[in-house]
Amino acid sequence: MKAPWLFVRVAYFAFLFFSYSLASHAEETFYIGISGSKNEVDFGSVVTTTGSAQIEDQDTGYKAFLGYQLHKLISVEAQYANFGDVSLALPNGTSATIGGTATTNSSGATVTTNVEAESFGFAVLLMVPLEIVRPYLKFGLHSWDTKRTVPSSGANLFATEGSGTDGYRGLGVSMPVLEALSIQVEYEVYDFGDDKMSMASAGISYRF
Repeated sequence: MKAPWLFVRVAYFAFLFFSYSLASHAEETFYIGISGSKNEVDFGSVVTTTGSAQIEDQDTGYKAFLGYQLHKLISVEAQYANFGDVSLALPNGTSATIGGTATTNSSGATVTTNVEAESFGFAVLLMVPLEIVRPYLKFGLHSWDTKRTVPSSGANLFATEGSGTDGYRGLGVSMPVLEALSIQVEYEVYDFGDDKMSMASAGISYRF
């Protein structure tokens, strides 16, 4: 009977020590911020075009985030991200194939399909608390939606709407410029089902 009680006592004192360590090194604070981004999609399926048909797989976007620093090494963060549009321009007589699904434009004019992506996410940040800069890693989940604006000639190329929940990860650095104000630079990769979206962003955050 002594061994179980010894284990309980060791676990209890270890818990007290860990709690005291967190409390003594805590930097508990909320922060809020916004970033502008450059985004690029990596299709999970093979994409081919003919003639002068063109897929624009890069666009600008933004994200807004609210976080809470639990400890100098750990923060949690919720965010909204808008990834901009992916567009496909099909001049008359050209075609595009994505994942085995082909569309040919025979309308007599150029038609353009636009797909907009956005998501809400929640992540954990693991930080290195240096004096001048604070590098960190980020791991999270996001609930995403895509919406399409398309003429009838492009109706079967992209799904009308898509949604799901997938992971994302990234790395970044926070650089304090004032006591409560910091500049943040990040690079993240988001999963959208079989596709991926990379986001390079820069913005500011304010602690309160």
